[in-house]
Amino acid sequence: MNEFDFYTREKLQDNLWVVTESYGVNSTFRIYVLLGGEKTVVIDSGLGAQSGLRRYIETYISGTEKPMVTVLTHTHPDHVGGAPLFDEVYVNPKEFPDLAWNRNHYRRFGDLEWFCGHSRWVDDTDHDVMNFCYLHFVRELLQEEDCIQVNDGDVLDFGGVKLEAIFCPTHSIGSTIYYWRSENIAFVGDAIQHWNGFPGHEKGKEYLGWIERFLSMMPEDVKILNPHDVGVFGIDFVRNVRQCMEDLVEKKNLEKDSRAGYNNHFHVKQKRLGPTMPYFQLDHYVEDVRLGYNLFDF
Repeated sequence: MNEFDFYTREKLQDNLWVVTESYGVNSTFRIYVLLGGEKTVVIDSGLGAQSGLRRYIETYISGTEKPMVTVLTHTHPDHVGGAPLFDEVYVNPKEFPDLAWNRNHYRRFGDLEWFCGHSRWVDDTDHDVMNFCYLHFVRELLQEEDCIQVNDGDVLDFGGVKLEAIFCPTHSIGSTIYYWRSENIAFVGDAIQHWNGFPGHEKGKEYLGWIERFLSMMPEDVKILNPHDVGVFGIDFVRNVRQCMEDLVEKKNLEKDSRAGYNNHFHVKQKRLGPTMPYFQLDHYVEDVRLGYNLFDF
């Protein structure tokens, strides 16, 4: 086993590649590599459970001639873990209050155990992968002072690659989408994805507003790329996300919702449900978009 075993790559167009990082059946992290004239730009930095991401990109995609930077859509562990490998790190400062928890080694390896195949019902963890990562993970932790702050409306120019920052806190408090206008591509992070959790009615109303704002800023033929869904998606995907959230906020069209096949569960959490807080997950679908929610909230 070596550090490159966790990656595959695909060329999407001349100046855009996707590197897929995976540790087992429960993990797919799609990391986008943009080849700018002055810098190589990496959208999100993976889990950092081993330290080979930058070397892999240099070996198979970019070479070593240009600086390599990472632009973070948010700082959850599977996006921030590899950030110290890069020359510059760009992130919305609203992520800073959660950074210490998101970069925490204990949390990262708790997540890794699940990514390697463990669940609450069966321990099918790939222990060879776990042991390799214990020896080769990115030990350096991203610090606030090492980050270049990105705010809503900022334009990042990397020489031939210009990214427009669009604040969209529907997944984390600082989630930011990056729009590559010249290529008509939006890198949406986890702010817009096929599977998510319903945040509750009050936050749901707020999230609807952010999704509507994003929709209003995008052309009809925009191409949507995110880190966990394989493929290139159109504007109707975003509309389905909006409709799914709207249904739950307004408590409509829920008659056919079904029990989730399994809960999105990680072993290490900042907060846990108390013994008097029952949780029974149902799934609501609009086309192929799914939101999980707690029946006891309705």
